[in-house]
Amino acid sequence: MNNFSLMTRTDSWHIINLPHLRRARYDDLPALHSLIQESMRGLGTQYYSPSQVESALKYAIGIDTRLVSDGTFYVVKINGQVAGCGGWSRYGSLHGDGHEGTQVLRDPAKDTAVIRTVFVHPAYARRGIASLIMHKCMEESGKAGFKRLELLATLTGVGLYERFGFVKVEDMEFTLPDGVMIPVERMIKTL
Repeated sequence: MNNFSLMTRTDSWHIINLPHLRRARYDDLPALHSLIQESMRGLGTQYYSPSQVESALKYAIGIDTRLVSDGTFYVVKINGQVAGCGGWSRYGSLHGDGHEGTQVLRDPAKDTAVIRTVFVHPAYARRGIASLIMHKCMEESGKAGFKRLELLATLTGVGLYERFGFVKVEDMEFTLPDGVMIPVERMIKTL
């Protein structure tokens, strides 16, 4: 007898609502862009002022399309709804499209892989979505030969990253083009 024949109707509801993680595609980008905005506006305001959130969304936070091309950016859906996203990079920059170093390939023997753009929709917060993404990023970057990971954490994500063994190596503050300052933490982890 298989496990499914032993389930009650209540149990089968949980099966339907399981998160599904897959590689992001270019046709996901509009939904992922909306997700990031909703995440920052819904969860980021616990750590940042409304002007910091809006400035960060305008100038600093977005999806690095190179990760989509590389197949290292993931989307999590629940019942067809985008619940979270995030990925990792083997390229030089801690930032996304257009920043210095985005074309420099890192050497797994001596460099870190970079965790990037982990965001969860507020409706799915605290349900393990970001953890699912982090596990996938660590697994895949490890398979690619990387022994260490680093990231720039928004204050919203610091607790998550600490639970995964990342340690702060530097407090940083970026002044965005409109003069708004955004504090973040640079963090590192050994796999």
